Amino acid sequence: MREHKLQSTPHLIVLAADFYVQEMLPHLADWAAIFLAEHLEGVLGDTDLRKFLRGQKLEARTKQSLRGAPGFVLKLLNLALTWLHSLLPYVLSKVHRVAYGLLTGADL
Repeated sequence: MREHKLQSTPHLIVLAADFYVQEMLPHLADWAAIFLAEHLEGVLGDTDLRKFLRGQKLEARTKQSLRGAPGFVLKLLNLALTWLHSLLPYVLSKVHRVAYGLLTGADL
């Protein structure tokens, strides 16, 4: 039996949350790490940054580095973590009906 985890019509929709976490999140975290690496002022190494963005348990050394990080860096990391683990899965799991004429005037 074929498993349905993504839907491509009317746009990309994630149908299974576990698919997002297991298959998409690691790649999205890698892309986010590429962007963030330039802005972190050396607070986290590449491996630690990717672990953090994937939501994996951090070592004591990494936690200590984060405690001493500037506020701007912590804000960037928190935003990226929220984006990857909350906002993006939510948005990708919703069917957007507006552009397809499926909303009535009462829905607006």
